[in-house]
Amino acid sequence: MRLSRAGSCISFKHKSVGDLQHQLLTLLEKDALIGKGGRNVFIAIESLYSMDGDLAPIRDMDIVEVVDRLLPHGNGHIVVDEAHSTGVYGLQGRGVVCRLGLEDKIFARLHTFGKALTSQGGTFSSQNFAFQNVLMEKAIILCSEVARQFALGSVLAINLQDDISGYNSTAARDLQGRL
Repeated sequence: MRLSRAGSCISFKHKSVGDLQHQLLTLLEKDALIGKGGRNVFIAIESLYSMDGDLAPIRDMDIVEVVDRLLPHGNGHIVVDEAHSTGVYGLQGRGVVCRLGLEDKIFARLHTFGKALTSQGGTFSSQNFAFQNVLMEKAIILCSEVARQFALGSVLAINLQDDISGYNSTAARDLQGRL
């Protein structure tokens, strides 16, 4: 966030929807253009926090509800980092946002391939832009042996997702038990 070109970066307390609401209300008081939809507000969160394994409160009635209520002109954009939930939560490991059915409420999602998918790179996806941008390391040549290993690992990991769809499935518990 510090490296972004945003006019200001304001943090809110970990998992505190009340503090997010307070920060947004303060922002609305300071900048009338935000309340009129003339300026955008981006709310960046992680879906699954790796330190404690707890989920962000993004369901309807939580972060999504607060953003929709306080920024009704469509200028509140939630960006979710799904790095730790990719491959673990949701149908075919698509993450917490998909598990909760909130794809149409989230502005953008970031998925990394380096954790559950045992590869490298990632995606930035947004239904608002209707495109998916695959981030690749430019130094790797696609015909190199290293690239083939990562590609094969990704294919195997993706094929496993059909077996471990849903966090509570037997296959997921067995796989996690072996780690």
